[in-house]
Amino acid sequence: MSIVHPKFKSSRNPNKVERNFYKVWSEMKRRCTHKTTKRNDKSYFSKGVSVCEKWMVFDFFFLDMWSSYLSHRELNDNDTELDRIDNNKGYSKKNCHWVTRLENMNNTSNVKKIRGKTLTQWAKELGVKRAALVQRRDKGWSDEDIIRPFRKYKS
Repeated sequence: MSIVHPKFKSSRNPNKVERNFYKVWSEMKRRCTHKTTKRNDKSYFSKGVSVCEKWMVFDFFFLDMWSSYLSHRELNDNDTELDRIDNNKGYSKKNCHWVTRLENMNNTSNVKKIRGKTLTQWAKELGVKRAALVQRRDKGWSDEDIIRPFRKYKS
């Protein structure tokens, strides 16, 4: 099934970029309006995450987000996902922006942060493998000890 929308340049034959944008909108709505069937339901719907009334209509989502979507895709080699700025609020123009997949993954509610950074970000900054930091965490080290610089051993 092809998606046809008059706002798209090629409405007679929507290209992949246009289909992906439409899919972002439809998946956002689905997550917030349908309860999942998983036993441990942690869906957006169950958490009460909503889509603003205006964005329930694709045209308004398009008007608010299309140009910024195209700009972000161009700057980030098509790595573009919709993200809520404040995860305690729903989807709306004031609370949404485009981010890369890595930025989006680092902004999930189940990611543990130390001083505002994920273990992956700390590993990159410290020049060590993430697994080394995970190992420290799994041994019960404090947050400060986990990110304490590593000793350089002489060979």
